[in-house]
Amino acid sequence: MSNEILYILLPDYAAHEAVYLSQAIASDEFALKENPKYINKVVAPTLEPVKSIGGFRTLPDYSFETMPDDYAALVLIGGFGWSTPVAEQVVPIVRQAIEKGKIVGAICNGASFMAKHGFLNSVKHTGNGLEQLKLWGGGNYTNPDGYVHTQAVADNKITTANGSATLEFAKELLLLLENDTPERIEMYYQFNKQGYIYWLCATMVIMFVLPFAVARLTSECSGMVLCMMLFLVLNPVYSIILGANCGRNIRQMWSIPLISAAMFLSGTRIFFDIKETGFIIYAAIYLALGWIAMFTGKYMRKT
Repeated sequence: MSNEILYILLPDYAAHEAVYLSQAIASDEFALKENPKYINKVVAPTLEPVKSIGGFRTLPDYSFETMPDDYAALVLIGGFGWSTPVAEQVVPIVRQAIEKGKIVGAICNGASFMAKHGFLNSVKHTGNGLEQLKLWGGGNYTNPDGYVHTQAVADNKITTANGSATLEFAKELLLLLENDTPERIEMYYQFNKQGYIYWLCATMVIMFVLPFAVARLTSECSGMVLCMMLFLVLNPVYSIILGANCGRNIRQMWSIPLISAAMFLSGTRIFFDIKETGFIIYAAIYLALGWIAMFTGKYMRKT
């Protein structure tokens, strides 16, 4: 089987809907893959450049006439072209893909096109709302009970998504393609979904809010015990977990272990009202643990 993933782009296509999937296929968090499992290829009506909604022009690898019969997956990228006559040329391409058991993905108006031609009548699916699928599908769409009101759905090698679900669409297709382990795919999804915000909020709670709670809301005796648990157990463990996750994208997240240590140092100095150098040592240890875990995680993923 060919390892090519074919992206069908019609005039006025939605460029952003291909980003997360194509990026995960071609690269990891460090650089372009030397030996990728799959290769991204663009298919358009002709070999002339095809224009996106935003005005970008993409040079296709194949036209409808020259595209190969064998490939790993067929992906219909949304846009305004799916409501034009040129889209009818895609019908036999999709039909043949489904008959051959190929993985097929359709997002936004691409999913509506699938409904229009009866390709969603035997699978669970989603799209830009049930009403749009009914409007586009007319009498050819006979499976409204199979509609699932969610971002993206994969069923029997067919993945559909609404236009706001580019990341969920990518995740479902990456899992079907087994592009990586489920754990790595989930990490890719969570990083792009949550980004800095998730880890900064968690760091704020653990390194800043908890010291405040211990200092202000507990008795002196229980406070000492809780402080030891914070300083010797929770904070080191969190620093390691934080660093390991930052190792997924060091270029963007290298500073978060440093921010975590700074938050701890600020919190303890403000809330405990003690200017001991021991707090600086603790902060330095947490920073070291975070960065060691970060670079160790990077090395382990590369090997």
